[in-house]
Amino acid sequence: MPLDPPPHGARPVEPFKALLGAGAVVVAVLAAGGFSLRWSYYYNFGLHTLVLQAPLNTLPVYAVEIVRDSENFLTLLNLTLRYVAPLQAILILVRCARTCRWRRVGRLVRFIERFAGLDSPIVVEALRAGAFICVAFAAGSEAGTRNYWHNAVEATSGLPRVTLVQLSDKSETGLPVQCDQRPLAQRSSPAVFFIGDQNALRALNGGRACSAGPKDGSWRLLHRDEKYVYIFYTVQQRSDRPYTLALAQNDKFILILR
Repeated sequence: MPLDPPPHGARPVEPFKALLGAGAVVVAVLAAGGFSLRWSYYYNFGLHTLVLQAPLNTLPVYAVEIVRDSENFLTLLNLTLRYVAPLQAILILVRCARTCRWRRVGRLVRFIERFAGLDSPIVVEALRAGAFICVAFAAGSEAGTRNYWHNAVEATSGLPRVTLVQLSDKSETGLPVQCDQRPLAQRSSPAVFFIGDQNALRALNGGRACSAGPKDGSWRLLHRDEKYVYIFYTVQQRSDRPYTLALAQNDKFILILR
């Protein structure tokens, strides 16, 4: 039986319009949280450019990390209560005061409402969406920093340990450091041209290129793509910063994961 056409002048029913609009806001909130989490995480390793190389459609996926951990979820809940709840309370108070029985108060509230643009549904929804995006960004930043410290410290890191084996002379691979377990007097340091802190290169050639184990740290895999392999040396406490190496992918070395 065909449905009766809507009355003349009536708006057609669009049941999915509000759902699609809410979905766009949800995607924007998740993207903001995912971007902030990855930026904060890789920024501490000095590799924030990896975030800029990630496709935009993958950012909402990383926002799951915010709610997957209970501590991160509590941070998200706390930020929501601190920023979103007061905004919603103000909007409710304005709505109630608009019809206040004291006329002067009602006129004043309606004037403030028009002046601030709160009488427009678009402005109100934009404020709500902005509050949720700010909360997601702040929660992602804290979650990314927390994940960074969790993986950077040897005692808590869950990233796989790696061993890098070179298949030819290091002068051909461009690798300026190597794991040399001979006494210092028997080691021959290669001539390497570099810019930066000489103590970092000296520490790597002086034994830090070897994974020392749970007591002192180990080399772990941070990220791997088609061009580079990023590994870092774990630290013992949060006041330290890990060494991070970016190695070009080629057939001159083998990466062993454990």
